[in-house]
Amino acid sequence: MFNLELDEVLHQANRTKIMTYLLSFGKTDFTTLKKALNLSDGQMTSHMRVLLAAEYVIQHKFFENNKPKTEYEVTELGKSRFNSYLEVLKQILSQATANN
Repeated sequence: MFNLELDEVLHQANRTKIMTYLLSFGKTDFTTLKKALNLSDGQMTSHMRVLLAAEYVIQHKFFENNKPKTEYEVTELGKSRFNSYLEVLKQILSQATANN
C-alpha cells in the first residue's frame, strides 16, 4: 500500500492534460486549448473552474478586434503543485517496479 497522496485537483485526466498543455505552450486562449485537447465548452469551463479555484491557473480576459477573449496561464503555485504531482507519480511507479 502506498502512503503517497496524489493531488486531487490534478489527478483527473482532462485537468492533467490542460496543465501539461499550458506548461508546454504557455499562455493559451480558451478556444485553442479546447480544440487542442478535444474538449467541449462545458468540459473546459468546469475543469477551468476547478483549476482557477485552486489557484493553479489564472485567466486574462480582454477584447481582441472587439471580441471578448479569455487566456489561461499556469501560476507559480500551479507549476510547483504539478511538479510535486509528477514526483509522486514517479515514486509510485518506482515502488511498483521495485515490487515486480
